[in-house]
Formats: sequence, structure tokens, C-alpha cells
Amino acid sequence: MKTKRTIEIRQIAMDKIKNKCDSIAVEDLFRSIPSHLSSRFETNPDKELNLLGVFVLGELVGIIYYWFEPSSGTGYIDRLTVTSDLHRLGYGCAALTKAIEQLCKIPGCKRIRTTFIPSNPIIETLYHTIGFRKTGEIVGEDVVTIMDVSP
Repeated sequence: MKTKRTIEIRQIAMDKIKNKCDSIAVEDLFRSIPSHLSSRFETNPDKELNLLGVFVLGELVGIIYYWFEPSSGTGYIDRLTVTSDLHRLGYGCAALTKAIEQLCKIPGCKRIRTTFIPSNPIIETLYHTIGFRKTGEIVGEDVVTIMDVSP
């Protein structure tokens, strides 16, 4: 039986994702981050890629990354990943909520955008419950959702 444990969500420095990890689960989490992301954001000073780690009993069990685009006033959330044996315990929701809180602190953030694959109804329900709505836009196979935030 799965049981929820104490969770901690904290920032992870981007250079840490390049380090080797002992745990296969951790390697899988970091492997889900496209390698081109850090270089893409390093070349654009207007975009700072932020990575949050989900820790349970000190062990990294999930990640989520986000960034803000000042020119459009849009925050982007991507790559919410939690190890499969801990799904449906609220860890993804906690990470998503923290990323939203961080983006809402940024002056000029008017909206937050994220995507999901239609074959994942669990994440679709999570996004809807938190306040995201579908835009009708499809990017590749991903469904685009957006949340307006108060100025």
C-alpha cells in the first residue's frame, strides 16, 4: 500500500543535472530533461530555467522545471515528473503548486502555460483542478493549457 510521506520541494542548481546520480530512478528523472534546455536558456539572458526537486525523506523522487518570458508576461511549466511508484500521492500537485507560486512572484507575470499529452488523464485532471484551462491549441501531440494570474 502506498502511503504519503513528508515532502520537501526545493530549488536544484542546473549544473546538478549534469552530475551522475547513483539511483536509477533519479537518473530517469534527470533523463526526462532535454539536454538542449540548459544551453538554450544560457544563451538567452531574458529566460532563466528553474528546476525544483521533490524530495521525500531526503531522496529526490520528482522534478519540475519552469521559466518566465518577460516579453509576453508568460510563465511556462514543463516536465513535471514523479517516480512511478509514488504517483497519486500528491507529490506532483505539491511541485506544481510551488512552481506556480514562484512564477506568480515575478513582476509582470500575467499567465502560466503548460502542456500535457492527451493519453495522461491524471495530469489533465490535476491541471484542471488547479485552475488551468485548455486553449484549443495543440503543439505536436501536446494539449496546451493556460492559467491567468492576478497582477
